[in-house]
Amino acid sequence: MQKTLLLLIVATWIFLGFPAQSMAQSYGKIVGVVVDAETGDPLPGANVYLEGTTLGASTDVDGTYVILRVPPGTYNVVVEYIGYQKMTVQNVKVQTDLTTRVDFKLKPETIKGEEVVVVAEEPVIRKDLTSVESRVQQETIQKIPVQDLGDLLNLQAGVVRDAGGAIHIRGGRSSEISYMVNGISITDDFTRSQALQVENESIQELQVISGTFNAEYGNAMSGIINIVTRTGSNKFEGSMKVFSGDYYTRATNIFWHLDKFSPKDIYNFQGSLSGPIVKDKLRFFATLRRWYDDGWLYAPYVYSPQGRVQVINGDTVQVRGDSSAVPMNFRSRVSGQFSMEWFVTHQMKLKFDFLGSMESRHNYNHFFRLNPYGSRGEKERGYTGILTFIHPLSEKVFYDITIANKFSTLVSRLYDDPYDPRYVHPDSLNVGAFQFSKAGTDLGRYERYTRSWIAKFSITAQATQRHQVKLGAEYQRDDVYFDNVTLVPATDENGQQIQPFKPMILPPSSPTHEQVRRFPEKFAAFIQDKIEYEELVINIGVRFDLFNPNGKIPKDLSDPNIYQPFKLQHIYKDLNGDGVISEDEQRPDNEYTLEE
Repeated sequence: MQKTLLLLIVATWIFLGFPAQSMAQSYGKIVGVVVDAETGDPLPGANVYLEGTTLGASTDVDGTYVILRVPPGTYNVVVEYIGYQKMTVQNVKVQTDLTTRVDFKLKPETIKGEEVVVVAEEPVIRKDLTSVESRVQQETIQKIPVQDLGDLLNLQAGVVRDAGGAIHIRGGRSSEISYMVNGISITDDFTRSQALQVENESIQELQVISGTFNAEYGNAMSGIINIVTRTGSNKFEGSMKVFSGDYYTRATNIFWHLDKFSPKDIYNFQGSLSGPIVKDKLRFFATLRRWYDDGWLYAPYVYSPQGRVQVINGDTVQVRGDSSAVPMNFRSRVSGQFSMEWFVTHQMKLKFDFLGSMESRHNYNHFFRLNPYGSRGEKERGYTGILTFIHPLSEKVFYDITIANKFSTLVSRLYDDPYDPRYVHPDSLNVGAFQFSKAGTDLGRYERYTRSWIAKFSITAQATQRHQVKLGAEYQRDDVYFDNVTLVPATDENGQQIQPFKPMILPPSSPTHEQVRRFPEKFAAFIQDKIEYEELVINIGVRFDLFNPNGKIPKDLSDPNIYQPFKLQHIYKDLNGDGVISEDEQRPDNEYTLEE
């Protein structure tokens, strides 16, 4: 039975100088006024621009200006006006979704070529900041001794990282967080976790919002993690980071094997490069990281997974290992980003981002401590490709169109081939209570993936000096696949187990095999207005969400297992329609099929 959920949200925030955020954008804006330093009269037609970029604006009749779609970062803002000194304000910091104000007081030019340079001071209080949030920009990230995004998030107020590595905001569940990169969700909607690993080297600005969400976005309860990635520059720049190490302790009664130091057990190679392909037209940014960590939990290879082997006379012998140390919680990852910007015209831009990661890992299993090669590990992959077209219709109006594809998958199995002869009979795993495995292989196999196609459109207009209006829509279609199976002994046509042991996969309707594939869809649209006065800022918006799971739900939630229902009316057909399943109706040829 298909089920469609419809949700309409009307959100209004009124604060004295404190508006809600517009998280889904990847830009901030700069506003201000240009006046004569002596008379205070406005200077209409003054040219204001960001040094080294194509972004700028002209002042209106009242001397005001606004520069939209400014990527987060630090800029020098320059103003020029005929008959007045050129003035530059350095180190102006622009942050995602916030308004930065830079006012100019120009003095008449007495000597041609005179220029005034001042250094901007960051405001003590951000008037347009209402959410409880944290922000970290690339300059700060480079100075913090952390290795991945999780470590960086763990330093932010209201954020904790549990023992399993999951992120929680304000005590909420890890599934209540929305992860965004350049305005596109990278949340895996199956697990509600990150679909891929974003490296710190790729981050231009990290924004963590833990409350007061605007109408512009949904799918979040605890918080939003918004990442704006780095882009290329007009000059070549690069960096390289290399380190290695190991865990070490003499407490080998707790951490076996950690008294042997080997610098190759932990290593990291990371580099980035950016620059122009065609100066002022086409530029790129790329980063790549290779990281390995052997972990701190080792186990001796005492027993072989294949365990007991039959010899010629019918007796069996125990196959033993060589007692070498086997890492039981290792992690290995390759991740990176490639970004390219093409300035089609002076203002029109086409941008492509690709981010991806591949990780192999093994989670410690105490049962397999003496049989370490019998325990399965995990392989996880994720990537996203984002193509964005940005077209300004005027200095105060621009729209962007984005199409994106994201993919994440997790595979957990001991051997790739389910019929691998190295699998052994499950009775090899049967041991007494509180004993370690002396033989046997993990017969579980798990695989899932989520593939998403996303299309998004938004238009932003500074309608008046007081009103910034934004409206947009987004469509997403997912392909969700889940397969969880336990291998069982194969049987012949008589139902007898085949000897020697051969593994078999039962059909999805069996108790040892779960398999689901669905194609859910969701659509969202919103309109919002940011109304800005000197002492009052109002954000008002309306959002519409439509979710179609394209799936089936149990007709009777008190008997939810459609594969093995326990109520007679769900097993057999009521042929006479009297509402009672009689003994005559309880026969195999009268059973419901799974499709029915």
